[in-house]
Amino acid sequence: LISQGDIDEALARYEFLIKKGKRLDEIIEDLEDVSAQLPKNAEILQALGDAYMREDRLQEALDTYSKVEALLQ
Repeated sequence: LISQGDIDEALARYEFLIKKGKRLDEIIEDLEDVSAQLPKNAEILQALGDAYMREDRLQEALDTYSKVEALLQ
């Protein structure tokens, strides 16, 4: 969906899976790739931080949330 330009729908689906704790490794890989292409998209970074949190990757989550905060200022 992201490659088709439907970022909102893709993020909604990712967030659903993140909340369920499903396929987190794949989601993190996808979101890392997309965030490298769209580094100023706060919604993508937020979802990536959420996925890191669900995987108990606290430092990576905090670093990602800090990037989101910086973008929103």
